[in-house]
Amino acid sequence: MNLLIFLSFFIHRILSETSGVASAVKNDISNNLKSLQKEINDSTNKQFEHVFNEVKQSDTKEGGGNNEKQGVKK
Repeated sequence: MNLLIFLSFFIHRILSETSGVASAVKNDISNNLKSLQKEINDSTNKQFEHVFNEVKQSDTKEGGGNNEKQGVKK
């Protein structure tokens, strides 16, 4: 009977510690994913701004962009 009590206590303690570790790992992964998502969004925004500025400068230099060169009416 004492062995059964000891085993149940031991198993309960292992499960409690495992649950704590799993929760910590889950939180760490969640934080890493949020950080990665922010980096991707920031990078995408910078790339978009760069391309937008290049197109804007190109339109200004060429007097209206590619549409007029190709005969497309605005």
